Amino acid sequence: MPVIRRWNTTASDRIWAARIGPENARRLAGVRLPAYRALAAFIVLLVVAAAAAALAPAPVGVVVAALAVLAGSAVVGVGVRPLRAEGHALAVRLRDLGHRVDRDAPLNDGGAFDRWAARNGLPREQLVTPW
Repeated sequence: MPVIRRWNTTASDRIWAARIGPENARRLAGVRLPAYRALAAFIVLLVVAAAAAALAPAPVGVVVAALAVLAGSAVVGVGVRPLRAEGHALAVRLRDLGHRVDRDAPLNDGGAFDRWAARNGLPREQLVTPW
């Protein structure tokens, strides 16, 4: 796991700290960074695909655009893997504590996380302890 030396508290970080505790929020901030970088790379590749489709000759532009979109999808798939692994680790830890958890925690969306916690009837004390 990445080690966070300096933690910049944004509004999102403070909200997550209230949901899952400051220690877990710091850890999540380090894991979210690759996902955000992957999303930025995907957007750049979509722009490249659109430019290739518009500027290149018809068959070449379509092929280059399709390859750029596929590459962007692969980048996002790899980039969100650490975030999904943390959600799985939280679900496994809660299952080990005896809670019935239906699926992995959605750590990319605060509202979805709140609904997930409410649906599974998880006490806040279990969510704020370090994973």
